Amino acid sequence: CVTSTSRTRPRLSSEALCRPFTMTHFSIRDREIRLIDQMIGLNGNEFSTPDSFADQWKILVYDNDSRDVISPLMNVGTLRQKGITLHLLLHSDREQVADAPAIYFIRPTEENINRVIEDCRGNLYRHIYLNFLTRIERPLLEKLAQGVASTNSVDMIAKIMDQYLDCVALEPSLFSLNIPKSFVAYNAKNMQEAQIKSYISKLSHSLLSTMRVLNNIPIIRAPTGGAAEMLANEFGGLMRENLGPRGAAQPL
Repeated sequence: CVTSTSRTRPRLSSEALCRPFTMTHFSIRDREIRLIDQMIGLNGNEFSTPDSFADQWKILVYDNDSRDVISPLMNVGTLRQKGITLHLLLHSDREQVADAPAIYFIRPTEENINRVIEDCRGNLYRHIYLNFLTRIERPLLEKLAQGVASTNSVDMIAKIMDQYLDCVALEPSLFSLNIPKSFVAYNAKNMQEAQIKSYISKLSHSLLSTMRVLNNIPIIRAPTGGAAEMLANEFGGLMRENLGPRGAAQPL
């Protein structure tokens, strides 16, 4: 992945681990905990008053990637203190709890969207607060809209948010982009161009999430030629595209 300070150049690491600035106010762990707290608090909606029913207990539904983000930051006891009485995997068998709101924290993929539509059709929960790990693109958003409209379950979804939390904060100044075997993939002799572009895209979107969490725009430097330049160009383009009104954790 890319690391950037005024004295270092971007480089690829063996397990996509990065160290941001080490100053206390740049603690990526603290910032990510605060953002997850806001998400669990239903992002300041009408249910988040001190004595509200939803503030007493909620259900958290996540996929494997989102679980990896939350696990180093909050244990079961911490989640329970914040009103999460059940935390379940999206693609597991889940029973209906019709009187409780559910917080979904998932990656925007077609498979996940299909499962959300299925849950809405079955009226599993009182309301669904849909939080995406990274930005959901228009085709998937339209698929979600068409799916809930066709099943007359539009009212099930209370809010949709882009959270930009696609990085795993391990320490105040250490995070992982959670891409297994990234070093092997980049250096494999039989690596196809399409595969390289896929890895570059994944890295760029994860770095965009890291930038959002830290609330700072990095300086990007990269040697010409090779994967570092490709990543720098892709990430730079994503920053320019996403630095606008639709920022982190904004309702759609």
